[in-house]
Amino acid sequence: MRLVAAHMALSGLVVVVAVTLARAGTDPAQRSMAVAVALGPVIFGPMAPALVARPGRVAQLVLSFSVALVLLMSVLSLPWQQTVVLGMASLGGGLLMAFSSRFSVWLLAVVLELESARVTQARLAVAEERLRIGRDLHDVMGRNLTVIALKGELAVQLARRGSPAAVAQMVEVQRIARDSHREIREVVRGYRVADLHAELIGAGEVLRAAGIDCGIKDGCVDVLPEATAAQLGWVIREGTTNVLRHADADRCTIRLRQVAAAGGRVWELVMENNGARPGQGAGQDGSGPAGSAVREGSGLAGLRERLAGQGGVLRAERQPRGVFRLTVRIPVTPTETAGASAAPATPVEASVTPVASPPAPVEAPATSPAVEARPAPVAAARATVTEGTTGTTGSGASSRPSGAGLLRVLGGSLASWVARRPLREAGNGKHLLAHSSDTRQMITVLAVLEIVAAFLVSLMIPPVLRPYHAVFEVLLVLTALGAVAATARHPHLVSDAQVVLRTGLLGELVLPRGAVRSASRVLRTVPGRGLRPVAGDARAVACSVGGTVDVCLRLDPPVAVDLGESGVVAAGTVYTSVDSPEAFLRALRMSDVPRPAPHAVDERP
Repeated sequence: MRLVAAHMALSGLVVVVAVTLARAGTDPAQRSMAVAVALGPVIFGPMAPALVARPGRVAQLVLSFSVALVLLMSVLSLPWQQTVVLGMASLGGGLLMAFSSRFSVWLLAVVLELESARVTQARLAVAEERLRIGRDLHDVMGRNLTVIALKGELAVQLARRGSPAAVAQMVEVQRIARDSHREIREVVRGYRVADLHAELIGAGEVLRAAGIDCGIKDGCVDVLPEATAAQLGWVIREGTTNVLRHADADRCTIRLRQVAAAGGRVWELVMENNGARPGQGAGQDGSGPAGSAVREGSGLAGLRERLAGQGGVLRAERQPRGVFRLTVRIPVTPTETAGASAAPATPVEASVTPVASPPAPVEAPATSPAVEARPAPVAAARATVTEGTTGTTGSGASSRPSGAGLLRVLGGSLASWVARRPLREAGNGKHLLAHSSDTRQMITVLAVLEIVAAFLVSLMIPPVLRPYHAVFEVLLVLTALGAVAATARHPHLVSDAQVVLRTGLLGELVLPRGAVRSASRVLRTVPGRGLRPVAGDARAVACSVGGTVDVCLRLDPPVAVDLGESGVVAAGTVYTSVDSPEAFLRALRMSDVPRPAPHAVDERP
């Protein structure tokens, strides 16, 4: 308010000077000079208050200045036509200058937030991939290593007794080890999907080999949707691992059914065993008082993360008489309910019988890798970048639009267009575009555009106002230079050490600035035969950690990628760590061989 008051006082002083000049003589030239002196602060004056005052106050200020100018021209006895024209010009010009001032500062803030969100998005993508790999490795290797240890111990005991069954146990260990190797490769490439039917058979086999009587009631396994079946498959695997590791059970029951709940029908999976160890604390094995919760390890925590995506809940608790129960519920979607209308409403349960040994290990059918959905944090970050700048104020559709909302709409559209333009230019799959993510360059471009626009405006205003407009242009240039200098002196505002290389083949690769030239030389020599432009959610991001660069490169459709000494990794996500970006780019060569089939898996070590 002090700034507004000072501006009003200065404007009033200018008006007094203009009136004094007009009263000094009756020459029309002096009257025009007085009007010009008063018109300058009326049009350009609201620029400073617009930065600190509310839009309503700024509009009132501009309106009051315009009324004062009309009164001044009436006092000077100017023609009414000239009075009306200059009054409307002062009102429109004042509002336009106030809008331009506020919009310029807001646009600068949007650009800075856009750059920060872009860096955060890349870091979140890398972090989500690491979390996914860690969770999948725990789920895949937990049970397999437990079974290998169990069968290895059994083989040792049989060998000491001279029993030929020891050989069969070691053959089984070899098979499990090979399956583990294959599953790890699928985890790294993002293709790992748990098959519920195979997990049920595997759980029965493993528990029976450990001397645990296993009963399975899976009457509705054939009507489960694919996504729900995959999540329940991971639950079966983790629950079986916990029974082998933490329980002294001789009986285990697995029930799968559809039941009615408070919020509608749900798929319910219950695993019970009678081997909860007695104790005072509530441990992961279920030890503790009846009804007590379980101290969760990384396995149960990972299951909760998986189930949260489908609205599922998990509960692990100790029951009376040493029973430990693991319960999972996943809501039934309306489409699933409609599709299962022909099925009986009551749970269908098979008789409780021990699971027989399967004739051969059952493997999940190979399916073409689907494009993995973006993690929630990445989507949130992307929403901050693309949707958060489109003028959405967070209020309902019935709320009255305000001046600030109009600023957000116009400024957000321009910022989004500037941010997305390099992606559209690089989407042809033929040319390399080295686009710097340096905020300083974007600020400079926007400042130049504003200066050019101000120059074009100066050509359309009356000559008597051009001196005032020249002062405005000088201030605009100084503001732009100050913004560039500020971003140069404060590295935390810009990603000065990074550039983004965008091509139609690799999507996006973030590397230090020193690798730009070598990257251009390498990537320009890519022949591109047998390749397709990146589509969908395929992306490539890199995060510098210490002295290495961890590269997460995802190609869609799958192609053969030759990493030199690192070997050939076909089809899918490639993870590598190199000493420097230059070494990675020197080793990166696209193979000339035809693109492998979607199900092809490289078996070379």
